[in-house]
Amino acid sequence: MISGLMDFDRFGVLTEEGLPGDEIRELIHIAHQEGMSVMAHANGARTVQAAAEAGADRLELNSAFYLGGLTPTVGMVRLAEENGLDVYVSVFTGWMSGFWFLPNYTWDKHVITDPFMVEAEEFLLDKLAERLMPEKAFKGIDLGNELNVYGFLLKEFSLEEGDAWLRHMTAYTQAKFPGKEVVLGVDHTPWFEDHNFSRSALAQTGTMTSLHTWIEYSGATKFGIHSSEVRSLPEFNIELAN
Repeated sequence: MISGLMDFDRFGVLTEEGLPGDEIRELIHIAHQEGMSVMAHANGARTVQAAAEAGADRLELNSAFYLGGLTPTVGMVRLAEENGLDVYVSVFTGWMSGFWFLPNYTWDKHVITDPFMVEAEEFLLDKLAERLMPEKAFKGIDLGNELNVYGFLLKEFSLEEGDAWLRHMTAYTQAKFPGKEVVLGVDHTPWFEDHNFSRSALAQTGTMTSLHTWIEYSGATKFGIHSSEVRSLPEFNIELAN
Protein backbone atom coordinates (compact mmCIF):
# COMPACT_ATOMS: atom_id res chain seq x y z
CA MET A 1 0.00 0.00 0.00
CA ILE A 2 2.85 2.34 -0.86
CA SER A 3 1.08 4.21 -3.66
CA GLY A 4 -2.18 4.86 -1.80
CA LEU A 5 -5.72 3.81 -2.65
CA MET A 6 -7.80 5.08 -5.55
CA ASP A 7 -11.38 6.27 -5.09
CA PHE A 8 -13.64 3.93 -7.10
CA ASP A 9 -16.21 6.72 -7.61
CA ARG A 10 -13.90 9.62 -8.54
CA PHE A 11 -11.47 9.04 -11.38
CA GLY A 12 -7.85 9.76 -10.49
CA VAL A 13 -8.53 10.67 -6.84
CA LEU A 14 -6.80 9.00 -3.90
CA THR A 15 -9.03 8.08 -0.99
CA GLU A 16 -5.95 8.01 1.18
CA GLU A 17 -2.21 8.22 0.87
CA GLY A 18 0.03 5.20 1.18
CA LEU A 19 0.99 3.84 4.58
CA PRO A 20 3.69 5.74 6.50
CA GLY A 21 7.25 4.68 5.76
CA ASP A 22 7.83 3.18 9.21
CA GLU A 23 4.77 0.91 8.85
CA ILE A 24 5.86 -0.26 5.39
CA ARG A 25 9.35 -0.96 6.74
CA GLU A 26 7.92 -2.99 9.62
CA LEU A 27 5.70 -5.06 7.29
CA ILE A 28 8.66 -5.82 5.03
CA HIS A 29 10.85 -6.58 8.04
CA ILE A 30 8.32 -9.15 9.30
CA ALA A 31 8.20 -10.81 5.88
CA HIS A 32 12.00 -10.95 5.73
CA GLN A 33 12.10 -12.54 9.19
CA GLU A 34 9.81 -15.28 7.85
CA GLY A 35 12.26 -15.92 5.02
CA MET A 36 10.20 -14.26 2.28
CA SER A 37 11.30 -11.75 -0.32
CA VAL A 38 8.98 -8.80 -0.88
CA MET A 39 7.62 -7.32 -4.09
CA ALA A 40 5.94 -3.91 -3.89
CA HIS A 41 3.45 -2.59 -6.44
CA ALA A 42 4.83 0.87 -7.18
CA ASN A 43 3.47 3.74 -9.23
CA GLY A 44 5.82 6.53 -10.22
CA ALA A 45 9.18 7.82 -9.02
CA ARG A 46 8.12 8.70 -5.47
CA THR A 47 6.88 5.22 -4.67
CA VAL A 48 9.93 3.59 -6.28
CA GLN A 49 12.13 5.45 -3.82
CA ALA A 50 9.75 4.79 -0.92
CA ALA A 51 9.79 1.05 -1.66
CA ALA A 52 13.59 1.03 -1.74
CA GLU A 53 13.85 2.93 1.53
CA ALA A 54 11.42 0.48 3.14
CA GLY A 55 13.58 -2.50 2.17
CA ALA A 56 11.56 -4.06 -0.69
CA ASP A 57 13.45 -6.53 -2.86
CA ARG A 58 11.68 -5.98 -6.18
CA LEU A 59 8.95 -3.94 -7.81
CA GLU A 60 5.94 -4.55 -9.98
CA LEU A 61 6.13 -1.28 -11.83
CA ASN A 62 3.37 0.87 -13.32
CA SER A 63 2.92 4.57 -13.84
CA ALA A 64 0.07 7.10 -13.95
CA PHE A 65 -2.53 5.45 -11.71
CA TYR A 66 -4.62 8.59 -12.22
CA LEU A 67 -5.12 7.42 -15.83
CA GLY A 68 -5.81 3.85 -14.78
CA GLY A 69 -2.22 2.60 -15.08
CA LEU A 70 0.32 2.91 -17.90
CA THR A 71 3.41 0.91 -18.83
CA PRO A 72 6.36 2.58 -17.05
CA THR A 73 9.18 4.38 -18.81
CA VAL A 74 12.77 3.15 -19.08
CA GLY A 75 13.68 6.07 -16.81
CA MET A 76 11.59 4.56 -14.02
CA VAL A 77 13.29 1.20 -14.51
CA ARG A 78 16.69 2.88 -14.21
CA LEU A 79 15.55 4.75 -11.10
CA ALA A 80 14.66 1.39 -9.55
CA GLU A 81 18.11 0.06 -10.46
CA GLU A 82 19.76 3.09 -8.83
CA ASN A 83 17.87 2.17 -5.67
CA GLY A 84 18.98 -1.48 -5.78
CA LEU A 85 15.63 -2.94 -6.86
CA ASP A 86 14.71 -5.59 -9.40
CA VAL A 87 11.83 -4.67 -11.71
CA TYR A 88 8.89 -6.56 -13.20
CA VAL A 89 6.99 -4.46 -15.73
CA SER A 90 3.20 -4.63 -16.01
CA VAL A 91 2.18 -4.37 -19.66
CA PHE A 92 -1.56 -4.74 -20.32
CA THR A 93 -2.33 -3.18 -16.98
CA GLY A 94 -6.08 -3.50 -17.19
CA TRP A 95 -7.86 -3.17 -13.87
CA MET A 96 -5.93 -0.72 -11.71
CA SER A 97 -7.37 0.48 -8.42
CA GLY A 98 -10.93 0.48 -9.67
CA PHE A 99 -10.36 1.96 -13.11
CA TRP A 100 -9.60 0.80 -16.63
CA PHE A 101 -7.17 2.47 -18.95
CA LEU A 102 -8.23 1.53 -22.48
CA PRO A 103 -7.07 3.59 -25.48
CA ASN A 104 -10.03 4.80 -27.54
CA TYR A 105 -9.16 2.57 -30.49
CA THR A 106 -9.94 -0.46 -28.29
CA TRP A 107 -13.47 0.55 -27.31
CA ASP A 108 -15.18 -1.25 -30.20
CA LYS A 109 -12.84 -4.24 -30.03
CA HIS A 110 -12.17 -7.11 -27.62
CA VAL A 111 -8.68 -7.11 -26.09
CA ILE A 112 -8.68 -10.91 -25.63
CA THR A 113 -10.42 -12.26 -28.72
CA ASP A 114 -9.98 -9.67 -31.49
CA PRO A 115 -7.08 -10.57 -33.86
CA PHE A 116 -6.38 -6.85 -34.40
CA MET A 117 -5.87 -6.38 -30.65
CA VAL A 118 -3.66 -9.45 -30.33
CA GLU A 119 -1.47 -8.09 -33.14
CA ALA A 120 -1.31 -4.70 -31.39
CA GLU A 121 -0.35 -6.40 -28.12
CA GLU A 122 2.43 -8.30 -29.88
CA PHE A 123 3.67 -5.03 -31.39
CA LEU A 124 3.83 -3.43 -27.94
CA LEU A 125 5.79 -6.40 -26.58
CA ASP A 126 8.21 -6.14 -29.52
CA LYS A 127 8.94 -2.50 -28.72
CA LEU A 128 9.22 -3.13 -24.98
CA ALA A 129 11.74 -5.91 -25.61
CA GLU A 130 13.94 -3.51 -27.57
CA ARG A 131 14.00 -1.04 -24.70
CA LEU A 132 13.88 -3.25 -21.62
CA MET A 133 16.15 -6.20 -22.39
CA PRO A 134 19.36 -4.12 -22.05
CA GLU A 135 18.32 -2.86 -18.59
CA LYS A 136 20.07 -4.66 -15.72
CA ALA A 137 17.25 -4.19 -13.21
CA PHE A 138 14.62 -5.62 -15.56
CA LYS A 139 13.75 -9.17 -14.49
CA GLY A 140 10.41 -9.98 -16.06
CA ILE A 141 6.97 -9.21 -17.43
CA ASP A 142 3.60 -9.20 -15.72
CA LEU A 143 1.30 -9.53 -18.74
CA GLY A 144 -1.57 -7.74 -17.04
CA ASN A 145 -3.10 -6.73 -13.77
CA GLU A 146 -6.34 -8.63 -13.08
CA LEU A 147 -7.37 -8.85 -16.73
CA ASN A 148 -10.07 -11.31 -15.68
CA VAL A 149 -12.09 -8.32 -14.43
CA TYR A 150 -12.38 -7.20 -18.08
CA GLY A 151 -14.46 -10.32 -18.63
CA PHE A 152 -17.13 -9.69 -16.01
CA LEU A 153 -17.22 -5.87 -16.01
CA LEU A 154 -16.69 -4.92 -19.65
CA LYS A 155 -16.66 -7.66 -22.29
CA GLU A 156 -17.18 -11.30 -21.46
CA PHE A 157 -14.92 -14.02 -22.79
CA SER A 158 -15.03 -17.76 -22.29
CA LEU A 159 -12.64 -19.96 -20.36
CA GLU A 160 -11.37 -21.41 -23.64
CA GLU A 161 -10.79 -17.94 -25.13
CA GLY A 162 -8.99 -16.73 -22.01
CA ASP A 163 -6.74 -19.78 -21.82
CA ALA A 164 -5.91 -19.56 -25.54
CA TRP A 165 -4.95 -15.88 -25.17
CA LEU A 166 -2.89 -16.60 -22.06
CA ARG A 167 -0.95 -19.47 -23.62
CA HIS A 168 -0.32 -17.60 -26.87
CA MET A 169 0.73 -14.35 -25.21
CA THR A 170 2.94 -16.13 -22.68
CA ALA A 171 4.76 -18.06 -25.41
CA TYR A 172 5.15 -14.89 -27.47
CA THR A 173 6.52 -12.97 -24.48
CA GLN A 174 8.96 -15.71 -23.52
CA ALA A 175 10.31 -15.70 -27.09
CA LYS A 176 10.79 -11.92 -27.01
CA PHE A 177 12.21 -11.81 -23.46
CA PRO A 178 14.43 -14.92 -23.24
CA GLY A 179 15.57 -15.77 -19.74
CA LYS A 180 13.07 -13.42 -18.08
CA GLU A 181 10.13 -14.25 -15.82
CA VAL A 182 6.62 -14.09 -17.32
CA VAL A 183 3.41 -14.09 -15.28
CA LEU A 184 -0.24 -13.03 -15.48
CA GLY A 185 -1.64 -11.63 -12.24
CA VAL A 186 -5.35 -12.17 -11.59
CA ASP A 187 -7.54 -11.65 -8.55
CA HIS A 188 -9.17 -14.41 -6.52
CA THR A 189 -12.12 -14.98 -8.89
CA PRO A 190 -10.59 -17.44 -11.41
CA TRP A 191 -9.06 -19.44 -8.58
CA PHE A 192 -12.39 -19.80 -6.82
CA GLU A 193 -14.57 -20.66 -9.82
CA ASP A 194 -12.63 -21.11 -13.10
CA HIS A 195 -13.87 -17.86 -14.64
CA ASN A 196 -12.30 -16.34 -17.80
CA PHE A 197 -8.99 -18.11 -17.10
CA SER A 198 -8.80 -21.67 -15.81
CA ARG A 199 -6.92 -22.56 -12.65
CA SER A 200 -4.86 -25.13 -14.53
CA ALA A 201 -3.76 -22.62 -17.19
CA LEU A 202 -2.90 -19.97 -14.59
CA ALA A 203 -0.89 -22.47 -12.53
CA GLN A 204 0.93 -24.10 -15.44
CA THR A 205 1.54 -21.20 -17.86
CA GLY A 206 4.48 -18.85 -17.45
CA THR A 207 7.42 -19.07 -15.09
CA MET A 208 5.61 -18.34 -11.82
CA THR A 209 2.11 -17.93 -10.41
CA SER A 210 0.84 -14.61 -9.06
CA LEU A 211 -1.85 -14.67 -6.35
CA HIS A 212 -3.76 -11.50 -5.45
CA THR A 213 -5.28 -12.57 -2.14
CA TRP A 214 -7.62 -9.66 -1.40
CA ILE A 215 -9.14 -10.18 2.04
CA GLU A 216 -11.95 -7.67 1.36
CA TYR A 217 -13.05 -8.56 -2.16
CA SER A 218 -12.79 -12.30 -1.57
CA GLY A 219 -15.27 -12.00 1.30
CA ALA A 220 -12.85 -13.19 3.99
CA THR A 221 -13.35 -10.09 6.15
CA LYS A 222 -17.00 -10.99 6.81
CA PHE A 223 -15.61 -13.50 9.32
CA GLY A 224 -13.70 -10.73 11.13
CA ILE A 225 -10.50 -8.90 10.34
CA HIS A 226 -8.48 -11.13 12.71
CA SER A 227 -10.29 -14.35 11.80
CA SER A 228 -8.57 -17.55 10.73
CA GLU A 229 -10.26 -17.12 7.34
CA VAL A 230 -8.38 -13.85 6.81
CA ARG A 231 -5.08 -15.18 8.13
CA SER A 232 -5.24 -18.38 6.08
CA LEU A 233 -6.41 -16.85 2.77
CA PRO A 234 -2.91 -16.72 1.22
CA GLU A 235 -2.26 -20.36 2.16
CA PHE A 236 -5.64 -21.37 0.73
CA ASN A 237 -4.85 -19.66 -2.57
CA ILE A 238 -1.44 -21.33 -2.68
CA GLU A 239 -3.11 -24.69 -2.13
CA LEU A 240 -5.48 -23.98 -5.05
CA ALA A 241 -2.55 -23.02 -7.28
CA ASN A 242 -0.68 -26.21 -6.40
